[in-house]
Amino acid sequence: MYLKIINKYISVFSVDLTSLLLFFMKNKLLILPLIIFYNLSFAQSYSEIEIDSLLDVAAKLRKTKSAEALSLYKEIYNYSKKNNYPLAELKSLDNIAHSYYALGKMEKSIHYAVLQEKKASEKNNSQYIALALRIKAIAYSKLGFHEDANEIIQKAFSISDKIASPDEMHKTKGLLHEAYIVISINTDDSTQKEKSILFHLKNATREFSKIKSVKLREEKLAEQYPALGDEYTDLGKFDSAHYYFKKALLLSIKSNDLYTEYLTLFCLGRLSYSEGKYDEAVYYFKDVVKKAQIHENPYMVKSAYESLQYCYSALNDKAKMQEYFNKYTKISDSITKIEKEAVTTPFKQILREKEESSSKQLSLAISIILVSFFLLFLLYRYNQNRITKKKTLELERNMQQLEYKALKSQMNPHFVFNILNNMQSMMILKGEAEVNKYFVAFSRLLRQTLDISNQEVVSLKEEIGYLNNYLILNNLQFNEELNFAIIVDKNALDTEKIFIPGMLIQPFVENALIHGLSPKK
Repeated sequence: MYLKIINKYISVFSVDLTSLLLFFMKNKLLILPLIIFYNLSFAQSYSEIEIDSLLDVAAKLRKTKSAEALSLYKEIYNYSKKNNYPLAELKSLDNIAHSYYALGKMEKSIHYAVLQEKKASEKNNSQYIALALRIKAIAYSKLGFHEDANEIIQKAFSISDKIASPDEMHKTKGLLHEAYIVISINTDDSTQKEKSILFHLKNATREFSKIKSVKLREEKLAEQYPALGDEYTDLGKFDSAHYYFKKALLLSIKSNDLYTEYLTLFCLGRLSYSEGKYDEAVYYFKDVVKKAQIHENPYMVKSAYESLQYCYSALNDKAKMQEYFNKYTKISDSITKIEKEAVTTPFKQILREKEESSSKQLSLAISIILVSFFLLFLLYRYNQNRITKKKTLELERNMQQLEYKALKSQMNPHFVFNILNNMQSMMILKGEAEVNKYFVAFSRLLRQTLDISNQEVVSLKEEIGYLNNYLILNNLQFNEELNFAIIVDKNALDTEKIFIPGMLIQPFVENALIHGLSPKK
């Protein structure tokens, strides 16, 4: 769980993926992402095991490049949905929701979390229902709905008890504790924040420690220990911080996890610097330089050189400080040159090879070009016709959606201000206790409106709940003299399995109240 450390050491996290891309370029593997997308789009048979491997690739990518990972997750989701791989479909949705959260798009994150929850419920998959609620909770907390976020995460914990696999149950509970940490960070209550973060960090670590699968257990603990160490650093408990950083370092070395190893070494170096142990910090940063050079990672070397400047400045060693300043400047220039060459060299090589072979295959090339142009012309005409039809259909669909959105928005501003004014009046006249139930109904109505606005359809049960809160609030306008009941024949209708457009019934109820009951005494 790198959440807090990312905020402090963000430069460290830009290293791993960049070095990976340089590795692809150096070894002529730049075409790899295209091959992945080609296989996902056109392969006749792609096994679930191979899909899981691609999900692992995307998971590593998501640590530093959420936008790129999001594109890959969507490709995997579409392929899994098309080929009926339900578990891969749920995994993809879970990661899509997380990627949108990382990109700061909370409404999109909630939308995909709701979709995940719905599909997981259809498959009776408790684990992914709990994980969907986890994403909803952290997104709600980010939007400021802290009480709702806590209710959702508590519900997720209850559902996690139903997970059949003990390892998956402990993993999920650990992730839910991590979600509590995010909610604590998003809250404004600074007095309880640090205690809550440490409490849930310890609980998450405890849950991950119960996982029997050695690989999974060590993977999750290696992620958790740096966060624990960082939290103890904030609390001034440096011995505990050192303890967890070193445990993380051992696990990352054992699993050959370059990302966590570099991160932890940097954390140790910065911790030593914060303690005033500048010689010890120098040791860690030099170790980073050594390991990064072995792995041919100039970006991490650059960051270490920069940190060593500060260490030698604190030690008042001007000669060493100047030495590492020169090294930092030199490697910065070298990286800029490498990046330019990495982009231009493959293209130069392709052009040179084409020039060498063109003299021998001129006739064949001309024939291929002519045939290609003819085929492209036919394809162009076909695509133009298809695009025209598609645009027509999209225009019609957009018009329908705009009409529907306009219908939903008719009641919102007028209704909200009326209710707020009525509740204000009631509080003045009758006191806080009397108006409390209306505040609860108003809060639920706002939350339901947020959920419904991100869904094309909702269950009949949700729509009935929305109407109930709406009528409770309208009762204020009738001096609490409005008596109502919503009656559903449960033998004939399964309200959870019947879906309709959101807020479809509400306008009819609103018209009935305004034109049917308001004129009467």
